[in-house]
Amino acid sequence: MHYLGIPVAALVTVWNSKKFGIYASAGAMLEKGIRSFYEQNVYIGNQITTTTADTNIDGLQWSLNSSLGAKYS
Repeated sequence: MHYLGIPVAALVTVWNSKKFGIYASAGAMLEKGIRSFYEQNVYIGNQITTTTADTNIDGLQWSLNSSLGAKYS
């Protein structure tokens, strides 16, 4: 499967000192499916049967992410 996506994210420093810091981030991504390709080979004795499918992908796919982290210098 092949997708094309655009990610957007924001990073915020929650607390920061000379040596230590805490940060948070959040983001989202919108992806559009471009193409799906599938191939299956079935071996039965000395015979091979191949099945393939090559299709477009309908619709959009959303994903969200968030993180909380710390840094030490």
